[in-house]
Order: sequence, then C-alpha cells, then structure tokens
Amino acid sequence: MEASFVELDTGVRTAGAAVRTAVRLVQWAATLLAIAAFTGLAVLPHLGMYRTLTALTASMKPTFSPGDVVVVRPEPIQELKVGQVISYQVPVGVHQVETHRVVKILRGAGTTRPVIQTKGDNNTVVDPWTAQLNGTTVYRLVAVVPKAGYAINFMRGRIFHLISVFFLPGLLAVFALRRIWNAA
Repeated sequence: MEASFVELDTGVRTAGAAVRTAVRLVQWAATLLAIAAFTGLAVLPHLGMYRTLTALTASMKPTFSPGDVVVVRPEPIQELKVGQVISYQVPVGVHQVETHRVVKILRGAGTTRPVIQTKGDNNTVVDPWTAQLNGTTVYRLVAVVPKAGYAINFMRGRIFHLISVFFLPGLLAVFALRRIWNAA
C-alpha cells in the first residue's frame, strides 16, 4: 500500500513540473511575441523603414479590405510609375492619407513634383482630384496583413487601455508578491 502512495506522489510531482515548464514556455513565447510586435509596430516605422496604415474602406478590394493593415515603404519619387499603389495625402477636404493606385501621371514624371491621378481598385471612377506629390520619396504598398487592423483598433480602445494600465500590472504585482511570500 505504501508503494502506491510513493508512485502517486512521484506522478503528481512529474505532472506539476510539466505544467510549470509549459507555463514558462508560454510566458517566453508571449514575451517574444510582444517584443516582435513592439519592434515591428513601434520601432521600425519610426526609423523610416516603412509605415503601417489601417484600411478603413473597401475602395481597394480585392487588393486589401477594411480592417487590413497595409505596409508601405518609401522609395525615390522619381521611380513612381502608373499602376503602383501608393499612400499620399489627399489635397482636398481634411487631407487624410489615402492608399490608391496611380492611374495616370499628368505631368512631372521622373521629377520630385509629379502630379498624379489615382483610383481605388473597387471604385468605378477615378478620384475627383489630382494630387501633386512633393518631397524626395513616395510610400508604395509592399505588403498587406489581413484583418490586423481590427486588433490595432482594439488596442487603441478604452477597454484595452484599462486592462493594460490597471488589470495586467495589478496581476503582475499579485504574482510577484505571491512568489516573494512563498519563498519566505
């Protein structure tokens, strides 16, 4: 009978060690994922390597859809060509940033001041304005991350703010205090 209890105790210890190892692996994976996300969304865009934008409308379907994140990279404005999808500031209204396809370069091709006309792939007509691009670079579409914009918009919201500012730090404090009390 006594041997059964020893086997049971050893089995429980082994299971407990496996659970602790699994929890540590998940913690490390979450930490690495957080570091990668921070680097990709906060550090590299500020270094000018690329920019990320969230698509708000269906004007560019099927190239990208609402909620997708578009990644645009700077390239010399002299290399601008018809057919490229670029992000630029709309010259009318509230001057929002638009990501549409260049359908015509009206003048200034190969210069630092081209005047372009654009169109959304899902739109039936060209945009009702022409845009003069200034500067040395233009931001061209290089990648689309489907539906990632929903996660980014969630992270900008009040609920995520409350969780990340109050709940998670409080939970970390409880775990730290529990670890200190158990060590004593």
